[in-house]
Amino acid sequence: MKLTAFTRTVMLAPLFASSLVHGAVQSHSFTLLGNNGEVGSGSFTWDDVTVPNGGSVGYDDLLSFSLTLNGGNVVGGSVTFEKVDCDDVLLLPAPDFTTSLNVSTCSKGGNSLMGETPLEGRLAGMGPSVISFYPGSTSLVNTSTSNAQSIPTLPFIGLALLGGMLGVSGTRKLQQPLR
Repeated sequence: MKLTAFTRTVMLAPLFASSLVHGAVQSHSFTLLGNNGEVGSGSFTWDDVTVPNGGSVGYDDLLSFSLTLNGGNVVGGSVTFEKVDCDDVLLLPAPDFTTSLNVSTCSKGGNSLMGETPLEGRLAGMGPSVISFYPGSTSLVNTSTSNAQSIPTLPFIGLALLGGMLGVSGTRKLQQPLR
């Protein structure tokens, strides 16, 4: 029996499907400086399958978001805004965020940070301050956990050998006369 192109494709599809690569979670860290002595840093994560390079990361695309400000006009001396404390974000272009790295409005503990320009915001705390956002670095996030158990899989070469053995035994059966 002669193998058709369709039969070969169906036989090889599981081999190639086992080697597909999936997207990864990315993390970007940035720094903040205010005109009244405020300093801070922040980071956020997103999935690069959802947001391709050159795209914008919106509020719904964020897996996590954290921004900490210290000193200056910050009420209480320090505040950390999480994703739930903010209304919206404008982060683009992924993965460098050199065009816009800003929030719409974040509020917590008597502090309110409102975006004004793509890389600046205004802090309303004990007094008004202009906060500048400085893009930092983007890195790959290791999403494996220490409690994760490995799942045994057959490596690609093992799948190829198994497929070859099945093919050989199938052709031998087809060459035998019917009884």
